[in-house]
Amino acid sequence: MRIALLLLLLVSTGTTFPTDDPCVAYPPQEECRGDTVVNMSISYDDVKSCNFPDIRWNYPCGTVNATFTYPGHKINVCIIDNDGLSGVKTITGILPGGETVSLPLPTAGNPSCIHERATHGPIRILFYAGRVSAYLARIGYHICTDMEDC
Repeated sequence: MRIALLLLLLVSTGTTFPTDDPCVAYPPQEECRGDTVVNMSISYDDVKSCNFPDIRWNYPCGTVNATFTYPGHKINVCIIDNDGLSGVKTITGILPGGETVSLPLPTAGNPSCIHERATHGPIRILFYAGRVSAYLARIGYHICTDMEDC
């Protein structure tokens, strides 16, 4: 009975279970009204040894503003469909100068990338879900550096 009550409290407060796996990132959980924006940062240094890094967004709602960085290097970012983009409606890239790029939702075998726009600054990508319509969005990505072909 106590375990069930503890689990109910954890779920009702939106608590996520932290992980020591650098290949899995969880956006902060906040109460969502559809216009909520949560920020997160992902550094290439933290995920360079990962084969399949991803963002796991519990109860996708509002917008996740993910900033991808690798100081001193040009980077590209590709979003990969791993059968888990449930709830994500649009993806928008924002380059260091403020230019926005609408990215198509990726499909199996066709990632959605910011290719020829490799930049030395951070790349922000906005994942918009609107209101909660899914339990989990699992957003796969790949950060390509100026030393590798994307």
